[in-house]
Amino acid sequence: MAAEAPVDWTSIFNTVKESVFLVLVEPKVGMVDRLQAVADRVGTVSDGSERAARVRDGCSSTGFVLLSSDTALYIVTTAHGLDHLFKASDPLQESTMNMFDVSVLCHHFEHDYQQDGLPGERKYATGFIVDADCQNDILIVGVWKNSLKNLVDDGACARNHNSLVITEGSPSVSKECMLVSWPSMHGRVSRGWTSTSRTVATFSDPNPFEYTMPLLEAHMTTDEESTGAPLVGEDGKVIGMLHGGFGGTHSYFVDARHLRDYLL
Repeated sequence: MAAEAPVDWTSIFNTVKESVFLVLVEPKVGMVDRLQAVADRVGTVSDGSERAARVRDGCSSTGFVLLSSDTALYIVTTAHGLDHLFKASDPLQESTMNMFDVSVLCHHFEHDYQQDGLPGERKYATGFIVDADCQNDILIVGVWKNSLKNLVDDGACARNHNSLVITEGSPSVSKECMLVSWPSMHGRVSRGWTSTSRTVATFSDPNPFEYTMPLLEAHMTTDEESTGAPLVGEDGKVIGMLHGGFGGTHSYFVDARHLRDYLL
């Protein structure tokens, strides 16, 4: 029996990286007090100082292109950077989502920016929150394609930002996988192996946010700022999105089945 051909992880990485984004979500000017009132009411973060800091600071994460139209990209990332404002039984409302400014940066701009010696300020594209699935830790952010910047001038980035393909089946145990992420302006690639399915209670008890989704476990070390990054299998398809487990020997991912719901 012929041996299986080795997986071309370099080729998979080169495909995935073009669809990876840095996502920043920050309170709009004048909205901190209103957001604080929401956070106080929801009560998922018990410490008052921590709750106030999270309201004030917003959040950053990795995201990747889930859907694309002629004029817009729809980027998926995790919602838990905003989980001081929601729980599954009290989800984010449109009025709350509209209190945030969203900025995104594509891989192409950041690569050129670093190659050119970090000239001037980064040019972020303005995005907007489209939807949130607070039970399954999913946030969808939109951005107009013509607002994505290139490094040379104020024109749009003309390179590919293709939608990543979401797997249709469940990943097998002990298969190689790769995470492509963007923490702290430094791209990161992690390799590991798939494990089994877990519940949120495996590593988050108590669970004030009321997450109920099953999580894919992988033998892989990750960091917090990689949250929202895509986990791809040996065929290059997305099998999960990073949810938690930062700093340990295992990490946990929102199962691809929940991402697939947005494609139906």
